[in-house]
Amino acid sequence: MDLPQLDLVYISFAIFIVATVYQYMRPKEKRNYTSVKVAEAYDLIKEDKEIYILDVRKRDEYRNGHLRTAKNIPLDDIDKRISKVPMNRKVLVYCRTGARSVRAIRRLEVAGHPRLFHMHEGYRGWKKAGHPTTER
Repeated sequence: MDLPQLDLVYISFAIFIVATVYQYMRPKEKRNYTSVKVAEAYDLIKEDKEIYILDVRKRDEYRNGHLRTAKNIPLDDIDKRISKVPMNRKVLVYCRTGARSVRAIRRLEVAGHPRLFHMHEGYRGWKKAGHPTTER
């Protein structure tokens, strides 16, 4: 490979890297959820008694403890039971650590839910903060 060809390879690679970083960093136009910390989720629940709290963990995890008024629709069942999540209320979604709830949020977004909140620290963060649960 001669020098001009090598420069072209480096330039092409640099353009690829810049385009990839831009794609990753640019704001998401369709994002209609708010990511909240545990303290913010706690305040949301205190302020809005009508908020729908959705726990997307597995049933056995839910039975072992959950936020007091949370409804359980495991992530694996969300597509089949998405109609159970009310469209006219704020929806706070959580799982154990925040990974599954992001996937559930994306599905709720596609279904058209307008007011979604993602508790990104999950149930683990909620318990660590000492907030009320059904756990004994």
